[in-house]
Amino acid sequence: DLVRMIAQWCEDEGYYTSMLALQDEANMKMAEVEQYNTSTLVLRQLILDGNLNKACEILKSPPWKRYKALLFAVERQVFLETVAAQEMQKAFSLLNRRLKPLEAYARSAADFKD
Repeated sequence: DLVRMIAQWCEDEGYYTSMLALQDEANMKMAEVEQYNTSTLVLRQLILDGNLNKACEILKSPPWKRYKALLFAVERQVFLETVAAQEMQKAFSLLNRRLKPLEAYARSAADFKD
């Protein structure tokens, strides 16, 4: 609402270039927020559906790359489910290749030791 009021004032005062620049920037920001919200919903649904490998793929791509702690949590769940399925060779591989590099992002040292 504030952006619309400022844009209206710019138009009323004859600052058309400023008005257009403001509207363009506001629309780009809204598009970024909308895209982020959509990908958040997709990620949430993948996790709830148990499609953890696909969730990990998404977490390794922008804009999710900076959420390493979340990636650690999902990778840890993949590891735990693999252990529960008694696929020990695969679990050991997951531990070394995917979980160990994220050890620093565990909430506590105990999270990684478990």
